[in-house]
Amino acid sequence: NVTGFTVQQNGAAVTARWDQIPDRDRDGYTLKYGQPAVTWDAAFDLTEIARGTQVATLEIPPGTWDILIRAVDTSENFSAIEARARVVVVSTFDEIDAPQQAPVWPGIYPDAVQVAAEANDAAEWNAGTLENLTIAGDDFLEITV
Repeated sequence: NVTGFTVQQNGAAVTARWDQIPDRDRDGYTLKYGQPAVTWDAAFDLTEIARGTQVATLEIPPGTWDILIRAVDTSENFSAIEARARVVVVSTFDEIDAPQQAPVWPGIYPDAVQVAAEANDAAEWNAGTLENLTIAGDDFLEITV
C-alpha cells in the first residue's frame, strides 16, 4: 500500500506526492479522483501508470475532491487499499462574467411534478414532436409539441 500520500493545489495545478513502495515488481501508481468518500471504482482516472512519486495535473476542476492512489505491479495487480487525500481546489482565474443560471424549477410551479422523460427516437426529439412520450413509472402519455 502507498504511504506518505499528500495532495495540494499549486497555482492552477494539483500536485500529489507519495513515498515509493519497495516492491521490486512495482510497475507504478494509478491515481483517481472523485467527490469526498468516492469509491475506487466510481472515481475518475487521473493516471494509468505513474512511474515516479509525484504528479501534477490541471484536470481537477474547482471543488472539494478526494484523490486516491494505488500501487500497481507488472502483473497489473493493485495494492489492497488505496491511499486517500482530500483537496479543495479553487479557481485561479479571474471571473469575467457570472451569468445568472436558470432557477431550479420545483417551487416555482408548486403544482408541477418533475419526471424523467425520453423520446422514443432522436428524430422525434430533434423535430420537437414527442409522440408516445414515455414517463418514468407506470404512466403513459401521448403528446405532440
